[in-house]
Amino acid sequence: MTRAHRRAGPPSPPSPWIVRFAPLIRAEGRVLDLACGAGRHARHLRERGHRVTAIDIDVSALADVAGDAGIEIVQADLEKGGPGPLKGRRFAAAVVTNYLFRLLLAPLVDCLEPGGVLLYETFAVGNERFGRPRNPDYLLERGELLALAAGQLEVIAYEHVALARPAPAMVQRLCARKRPRRQPRARRAPADSRAGGRNARSCASAGMAARARATRASARSATTTPVPVPPSARTSPQGSTIREWP
Repeated sequence: MTRAHRRAGPPSPPSPWIVRFAPLIRAEGRVLDLACGAGRHARHLRERGHRVTAIDIDVSALADVAGDAGIEIVQADLEKGGPGPLKGRRFAAAVVTNYLFRLLLAPLVDCLEPGGVLLYETFAVGNERFGRPRNPDYLLERGELLALAAGQLEVIAYEHVALARPAPAMVQRLCARKRPRRQPRARRAPADSRAGGRNARSCASAGMAARARATRASARSATTTPVPVPPSARTSPQGSTIREWP
C-alpha cells in the first residue's frame, strides 16, 4: 500500500504554502484539489473565485459544500489504477498536500493547461526523526519534485525544509508553472540565387567568424573566480528560490 499519511478530522487552516502562491493561478480557472481530505484548500480556492474539482476516496467531509455549483466533488480511489478521474481533464492549477502516490505524479503534470500552476507539499526524507510517516513510500526523496519539474515546468519556488508548525515535520514543497507549448519554427526564406546575394552572405559570414574568433580569444585571456552559493538559499537560472535543509 502506498497511500501517504493523512490526518483525519474537520478542515484545518489552509497551508501557508498554498495561500502564498494561490494568487499565481489564472483568475476563475478550474483548480484540482487532489486527495482533498476535508477540503481545506478546496474551500480556500473557492473563496478566491475559482471553480474546484475536489477528489478523494472519502468525500463525506465535503457534505456541507455539496450544494456549491463551483465545487465538483469526485469520489474515487486514486490508487486503483487505470485512467482515473484525471484523464482528459485540464486545470489551471493542481494542489496536493500531505499525500504521495508516485504513479500520479506524471498525470498531475499532464493535466495542467499551458501556464497552469502545480502546488505540491508533502512529507520528505528526514521526517523519520520527527515521527510518522516513516515509510519511504510516503516520503519524497531529496530533489524529487525538482526532477518532476525538469523540462516541463518552470520552478518558481522549492523547499526541502524542517517545519516547527503545526507539528514538527520534514517537508518538500514546490510551486511551478507549466511551460507554454513551443511555437513551430518559421520556414526559411528561399535561397538567393543571385551571385551578388551569395557574395554578400559570404562576406557577412566571414565577418561574423572573425568577430567570433576575437571574442573567444578575449574570453580565454580573462580569468574569473566562481563564488559558491549556499545550498540553503540559492536561485535557479529561471530566478526561482530554492531552499534545502542542510
